[in-house]
Amino acid sequence: MKSKEKCLVMIEPKYGFGKKGSSSPNVPPNAALTYEIELVDFKKSKEHYEYKVFEDVLSGGMERKEQGNRFFTEQRFANAIKKYEKAMKIFDQTSSFTDEEKASLKNNKLPCHLNLSLAFLKENNHKKALEQANKALEIDSNNVKGLYRRGLVEVELDDWDSARRDYDRCLELEPDNVAVKKAKANLNKIVAKQEQKDKKRYKNMFSRLEQLEKKEAAANTPEITSNTEQTPVANENTGDNE
Repeated sequence: MKSKEKCLVMIEPKYGFGKKGSSSPNVPPNAALTYEIELVDFKKSKEHYEYKVFEDVLSGGMERKEQGNRFFTEQRFANAIKKYEKAMKIFDQTSSFTDEEKASLKNNKLPCHLNLSLAFLKENNHKKALEQANKALEIDSNNVKGLYRRGLVEVELDDWDSARRDYDRCLELEPDNVAVKKAKANLNKIVAKQEQKDKKRYKNMFSRLEQLEKKEAAANTPEITSNTEQTPVANENTGDNE
């Protein structure tokens, strides 16, 4: 839409006042609604490459990050991901900054990576979730949230050994972390359940192999038959010899 432009928006009953309707405003039950909306004005956001001054880069990135946080709180994860990614692009505009300013922006990227990892996990995009957790740990290898969230992703990817290592490292850094303890206990249950399944499957497999071997052995055993020899009986001649 353009500035001062108007449009009509049709809303189904289930997205309006539903079966009950409303007394104020006066809307009957199961009524479809029509709204006329006018775009009074708008402010176009700057593109990431338009940020040049450190203070603008920092404030612009933080603004997008906070917007992402609000979307995340509302469980609108796809929208949150877009805002976090926009914040990251702004924070990356560091070519003309001092080392101290670059370090400051890098530290502000850390929570964006962490939040992106969790948002992608909520969206079941495990590859992206793992990628963002790894990027967070590249900034801070001992970040407990990064290790914990990477562990969560690794569990979903059935990489249980890696998940256990990350959980153990978390507990080395924060021995009383309740969330990590719970996650590790859950991992132990998953592993134990899988081991029971494997044990049962292998038991059935070996049982079938044993039965098959018995059948093959029986099929290859030669049959032994007894041959009874009959002794021929000579005919006796009772007549006189010539």
